[in-house]
Amino acid sequence: MAEQETGLAVVESGGALAALDTKAIAQRVLVAYLASLGSDSSRTSTRSALKTVCKAIPGEPAFDAVPWHQLGRAGVMAIVARLQETHLAPATKLRCEAALVGVLRECVRGGYLSDADFSRWTDFRRTKVSRPEGHQAAGRRLGQKELAALFDGAGMVGNSEAAITRNRALVALLVGCGMRREECGKLQYPTSGVLSEPLPLTGKGKKERFIALPSWAVEVVEKWVALRGRAPGPLLAPVSRHGHIQVGRVWSPTAIALTWNEIAARAEVDAALHDLRRTWISDQLARGTDLVLVSRMVGHSNPRTTAGYDRRGLAALSTAAESVPAPFAG
Repeated sequence: MAEQETGLAVVESGGALAALDTKAIAQRVLVAYLASLGSDSSRTSTRSALKTVCKAIPGEPAFDAVPWHQLGRAGVMAIVARLQETHLAPATKLRCEAALVGVLRECVRGGYLSDADFSRWTDFRRTKVSRPEGHQAAGRRLGQKELAALFDGAGMVGNSEAAITRNRALVALLVGCGMRREECGKLQYPTSGVLSEPLPLTGKGKKERFIALPSWAVEVVEKWVALRGRAPGPLLAPVSRHGHIQVGRVWSPTAIALTWNEIAARAEVDAALHDLRRTWISDQLARGTDLVLVSRMVGHSNPRTTAGYDRRGLAALSTAAESVPAPFAG
């Protein structure tokens, strides 16, 4: 097909595609792309990235009205150039570039863009994210006193015994298993009714794995089950303001995050919910658990991703150095 320049956008003309409703195609592509992502958090992050991409397009159109399949190579290059001119952090620019490439790839899947055009349009230099020497990675590792304070905080959030007991079960899963908040809402009550055995879980990216609760976490969760009952469905469940447990309903990631914020505030612990996952991974590595096993336990496809969660700090280097025996006597 011939490309016809129209300002920033490059419109591909000719064929049956020209007869289709451009806006309808744009919305169809966007819905399909977001649906293909593995979790609600990924969809939220990608939606935000695409909105940022739209700010690099003249007129700043709505992200669900952009004719992605008609941008052309010149249009894509212009968007990338404008993103580079912004004061966004390199990681944010890279996320925007990935979202742009992702939605164009969905155009290929939908038959609105050829493989050859996709390869040409996305042939640009990606933003490099480098960390200077001494850079402190995001998040931190919590200490045992802070973890204990969070359990106490969970006991102060909620206006019913059911809500308080569920919130303690939530903290037990976060601290004891290093789960993501979405996974806490998805975890199902086991058909066997036995919480001390590994539990199946479908996590981010629809990857299936098993999680194992430490014995102390089993005791905490069992107290919640005594109130919830042993009916099938999500293990954790929403609790109404009147204390009614809504068995069978999913406790949404947003509601879990709001509950966590209340717990952290009551505990007077300045930490993000995801810091519990960083803490769990760091503690496992500190205990000598194999990195590959830890990666499997938290649902990472690549152990390098797991290693990026390590927040043991420089003290771990000194400890490791002291473990090396001297090669001489005296």
